[in-house]
Amino acid sequence: MELFGYMDRFIWMINGLPEYKAKPILIEPGKRYRIIFTNNSMMRHPMHIHGHWFILRNGNNAHDPLLHTIEVPPGATAVADFDSDASGQWFFHCHHIYHMMAGMARVFQYETIIDVIQGRRNPEKEISTGNYINRPIIRVDEQVPIDDSLVLHPQGHHAGFYFASFLDIGTDLFSNTQRLTYKGLYGPDYNKIELFTNDAELSNGSIENADIDIFYWHLISQFWAVKGGVNYFYRPATEPYWQPGVGIEGLMPYFIALDARGYLYNGSAKLDLEISRDTQLTNNFFLKLGVRPIIASKTVKQAAIGNGLNQMRYVITPYYRLTPGVNINLEFEHEKAFGAYKTLLRNLNQATTENTLTIGFSFVI
Repeated sequence: MELFGYMDRFIWMINGLPEYKAKPILIEPGKRYRIIFTNNSMMRHPMHIHGHWFILRNGNNAHDPLLHTIEVPPGATAVADFDSDASGQWFFHCHHIYHMMAGMARVFQYETIIDVIQGRRNPEKEISTGNYINRPIIRVDEQVPIDDSLVLHPQGHHAGFYFASFLDIGTDLFSNTQRLTYKGLYGPDYNKIELFTNDAELSNGSIENADIDIFYWHLISQFWAVKGGVNYFYRPATEPYWQPGVGIEGLMPYFIALDARGYLYNGSAKLDLEISRDTQLTNNFFLKLGVRPIIASKTVKQAAIGNGLNQMRYVITPYYRLTPGVNINLEFEHEKAFGAYKTLLRNLNQATTENTLTIGFSFVI
């Protein structure tokens, strides 16, 4: 039984599935089962079973201890047996409560209870004492009505609906220019709605750059997600427009973050690629380095899109963590236009190379 989780996404699982995606574990009465716990996460997991005792196999044979909770350290393996000497169905979970609620749980279900709700077996009514003097076995299924839905779909915790937002705001130290980046994810663990606006810019009271992705976001692995939907592009186009878009984002080796998004407008396919890395220098001081090329397949003048490489952006951002989720940053960005896009900017009497230095704050909400 593998214990694992996506710590940064608050998803915890047993054998690769959170509780709400897994079926109950069927057991037969009158048998002894063995569980081999393997903890491949970075946290301890006190695994707790209801209605039974674990026999922790630690090499003492008949003197192996009876435990209702077994602590499995990070990277460790533990072996335990339990006797199926009850009936009904029983909850099994990590006793770090947020791990339990985030998916590290299961239901042990006796096969006999399925026969009862399907009419193939009469309910049990028995009061007896088992082999362990401190554990009486009480079966009163006949006195307590069985809710069929709790047997057919036993589940302690359903998938939650979560809200997570990242906001980065800043102002240029040498001009009346403000910038904003916002990313919001709304939905359950694996399927969300993403709202994303990147480097929106307000200069001297007028909007210079602004667009927003409205994407469906789907987690495909611990580190990668795919997404797709529509993008509303406001500036620097001469007229706002909508365009379809798809993308992939994730974490590559060496903690290099990738966010690749593709769009299609008026026959021109555009690729917006962001690559960055955050390096921790001290306990609270970090350095972010990033590069962002934008490439298109066709020139569309009214959309401010040029054929080939449009621009390159290079970003250096030292930032200090004031408290978890709140940072103060100083960002230097060098932006340079190329090819047909550079010609479009010149025709509009706009700069083709720009250096900005902004101070700002970022928040995780």
